[in-house]
Amino acid sequence: VLRENDDPSADAPPHWQRQWQASLAVETDRHPVWAGKSAQRVRRLRNQAGWVARLAGELGLSHLHAHFGSDATTVAMLAARGARLRFSYTAHARDIYHCYVDETVDRLARRHKLEQAQFTATVSESNRTYLETLARGIPADVRLLYNGIDLNRFAPTAEAVDNGAHIVAIGRLVAKKGFDHLVTACALMAARGLPFTCDIVGDGPLRATLEQQVRDCGLSDRVRLRGAMTQAGVIETLRRATVTTLPCVVDSDGDRDALPTVLLESIAMAIPVVTTTVNGCPEIVGDDEAGWLVPPGDAVALAGALSDALTRPHERLRRGLMARRRCERRFDLQRNTRLLAAWLRDAACKPDRELQRMPS
Repeated sequence: VLRENDDPSADAPPHWQRQWQASLAVETDRHPVWAGKSAQRVRRLRNQAGWVARLAGELGLSHLHAHFGSDATTVAMLAARGARLRFSYTAHARDIYHCYVDETVDRLARRHKLEQAQFTATVSESNRTYLETLARGIPADVRLLYNGIDLNRFAPTAEAVDNGAHIVAIGRLVAKKGFDHLVTACALMAARGLPFTCDIVGDGPLRATLEQQVRDCGLSDRVRLRGAMTQAGVIETLRRATVTTLPCVVDSDGDRDALPTVLLESIAMAIPVVTTTVNGCPEIVGDDEAGWLVPPGDAVALAGALSDALTRPHERLRRGLMARRRCERRFDLQRNTRLLAAWLRDAACKPDRELQRMPS
């Protein structure tokens, strides 16, 4: 496990360091993977890659796998090149869509990693389509692998519980979660006289802004910002939910949610969800199977869907039961983990893919 400021190759033998630097000569400082990074950060990533390559050699590994296609995959890619290993990675969300430098440079860096990897797994069909389009014209193997949920830990309660009209929203308090639209939707529902309460669980840079919005809308007795919670606290909060919502939007820098875990946790517990059509959210909900879908940034539509969920208990129960079955089919942690393990075993046995370097 590497921490942000570790220098794990500091104790590497001098002859090994020379061999390592020579093996990385192809990755010049002008290469797109280094764009926007300080000299100190470049050195740290190269040192981390050196440490990973050395440890992989000591352990007799033949394949490396990284999560997130940003720095973690840069380290895995360099380590694989330095130690003549194979590598693959799982691409999630910010690492695919966020604008780090500019559109052209980010595109080149991402294409390079797609081309060099034995395969790239990603967590939604929407992501897979985007990455395959990005990789057009280069050899790249992009595969869909949904995130998985522990179906035993996140399970429906043994008996039906009347939770009244309680909305739960869980996530980091950042723009892409769309919580400002949720507060506006709550104000619309309150103006219509609908009885409800709403808990927003999480912390982040927008907390003060959201608290002020709640006060300005006169919702302090209905909408509560509960702060961050442990997983046990999240499960207990979800058990009290009538409906779960996450009104995702695309942030101004392109960042967005890919397959929000809290929505998977909710449907595993047979709690229907109200979310938006951003990225992989429709793949969670299906054709009105697991909840309701609305356009991103549309507080009026969000208020309508939440009102529907709160006031139609039989429909809510039906979609909740369908949600659990959908989760069992698509998002079972055990099954999806076994699939990734099979892919890794297969990749470790294949001949090395010829390394091709993109023009810098």
